[in-house]
Amino acid sequence: MELHRAVLDSTGESRVGFLSADPQQIRDAQTQLRPWLVNQAAEGFADLTPNFSAKKGVRRWQAALPALAAILIVAAAILDWRALVVVFFAMGSVSFLISSMYKVVATFLSPVRRFQERGSSRTRV
Repeated sequence: MELHRAVLDSTGESRVGFLSADPQQIRDAQTQLRPWLVNQAAEGFADLTPNFSAKKGVRRWQAALPALAAILIVAAAILDWRALVVVFFAMGSVSFLISSMYKVVATFLSPVRRFQERGSSRTRV
């Protein structure tokens, strides 16, 4: 009876019917659904959101970026290698600073978030 009430509440339907199946029927249904489930797992995201999927591979401009960066680095090394070293060290320092700041902020916000989650779970009950 509890299951019936829970299903009614979660679906918003006025009536719900239940069916029974033996284990072999369940295995048969799983066997029939397996190809569809495999396809959904492998291709579902790309089909639903093609702009966010890497299924089509690397775009032409994405493939050109490493080559362009290599050309710029070689040109900078030829023109003024000392400035290139300064730029590399500056980029490394900035990335280290950003990473460190992220860790510091995460360290201080983690207890706050846990406290808020603990407080919100108490109010739900």
